[in-house]
Amino acid sequence: MNGAVDLVIRFLLFAMLHSIAALPGVQQRIGNMFPRGFRFYRAAYNLAALVTFGWVMAAWPLSPVIYLVPGSASLAFHAVQAFTLLQMIRCISRTGMADFLGIRHPSREDAAHELVTTGCYGTVRHPLYTLAMVFCLFNPLMTVKWLLFTLMAGGYFVMGAVVEERRLEREFGDAYRSYRRQVPMLIPRRRKPVAKE
Repeated sequence: MNGAVDLVIRFLLFAMLHSIAALPGVQQRIGNMFPRGFRFYRAAYNLAALVTFGWVMAAWPLSPVIYLVPGSASLAFHAVQAFTLLQMIRCISRTGMADFLGIRHPSREDAAHELVTTGCYGTVRHPLYTLAMVFCLFNPLMTVKWLLFTLMAGGYFVMGAVVEERRLEREFGDAYRSYRRQVPMLIPRRRKPVAKE
C-alpha cells in the first residue's frame, strides 16, 4: 500500500476511535456496564490513545525529506519543542494532572469541575491544541509524512475544539459564553497596549 494512503487510513481510524471513546454517551454506557471499573476509564483511554498513536506513526517510515534544519539552527528548533512540552505540562497542571492522566483519587470522583480561564487558558481557549501544533511545526526534520500528519492533526484539533466547546457550553452556560467572547480559540491575539494617561 502507498505510504501516504496507509498513514491517512491509520490516522482516520485513530481519530474515529479516539473521538467515539470520548463521547459522553459512550462513556455513560461503559460506566453502566462496568460501574466499579469506570474510574479507570480515563487511564485506559489514554493508554489506548498512546498505543494507537504509535501505530499511526509507524506508517510510512521512509517518506521523502522536505527539509532538514542544519547544525545549531536545529538546536533552536528543538529548544522551541522542549519549551512547548513544558508549557503543555503547565497547562495540564492547571486543570489537574491526575484528571488528565486518569489517576484521580476515588474520593474526588464526584468533585465539581471548575472552568479554568487563567494562565495559558487566558491566552487561548485550547492551549494544548495550539502548543501541539507549534511542536509539530518546529520539527527540524520535515518529511512528507510529518507534514501530512501535521495537516491532519491541525484539522482534527479544530474539529475537536468545536465539539469540546459545545460540551463546555452545556456544562458552564453563560460563564463559558462570556469566556469565549474574551479569549480566542486557538491563535493568540496581540494584546492592545495600555493607554498612558
